[in-house]
Amino acid sequence: MALLIVFLSRRVVAGLRAGAAAGVVMIEEGNPIAAFPAFFTDHLVSSLQSSWHVSVLIFTLLLGGFVALIEYGGGMRALLECFLGHVRTQMPYALLAAGISLLAGYVPIGLVVPVRMTLPGAVLVVLFLPVHLRGSFRRIPSGRRAGGLRARVRSGP
Repeated sequence: MALLIVFLSRRVVAGLRAGAAAGVVMIEEGNPIAAFPAFFTDHLVSSLQSSWHVSVLIFTLLLGGFVALIEYGGGMRALLECFLGHVRTQMPYALLAAGISLLAGYVPIGLVVPVRMTLPGAVLVVLFLPVHLRGSFRRIPSGRRAGGLRARVRSGP
């Protein structure tokens, strides 16, 4: 329910409030009138009296503040563009590994095929399929690679 509210309203705080309210109502056995004061007296105040809980809360707030500063300065966009270039170049290999593990491990185990029968086939697939498919992966233009953003930032607008 909380995730649905976050996706529909695009506000994280609304989803957190809805999740907390739903949790307290469930703890109070479905009674929303008893849940409201119980949220403050039984749950919020008692958790803020613990030094460990307060230190986790302070760390989370500081981390959120640093992320907001980085995002405000434009650093988050630069990091995303840098890492997305790497992800685009590695995605075919990740999909190949997922396909091999699915076909050589998950499906045969689900069909109760003995490992001694699937292992030789899996070894052959792992050894020869990447060699066969090496040249068929699409190449990413050089401007889209990880270093492309740094070159554009240095040269200016």
